[in-house]
Amino acid sequence: MTTVRGVKDRRFKFVQLLNCMFDDQKLSLKSKGFIGYCLTKTEDWKFNMTHLCATLKEGERAIYSTIDECEEQGYAFRWQPHKQDGDFDKWETVISDSKVEIALL
Repeated sequence: MTTVRGVKDRRFKFVQLLNCMFDDQKLSLKSKGFIGYCLTKTEDWKFNMTHLCATLKEGERAIYSTIDECEEQGYAFRWQPHKQDGDFDKWETVISDSKVEIALL
């Protein structure tokens, strides 16, 4: 059997992620990686599909399906707020490695 291990480069910034998200067998590796990528960004970082497609080397369909999976499994929350004139604004999405934090939204 092959052994795989991780090595950290401690000279750079890092992110801590909850082990329970990685242990969740209902969540695909792709979604786990997407959550990890999103959590490397600052809390005020805004998702931009063009940027995500270019950075993650995936098409819009793949990214939207990943976000859908994260939402279905409790790791994302999406809503579409209204503008002051009553029209719908852009969709907003929050991604977390904690189902508890998402449930609080």
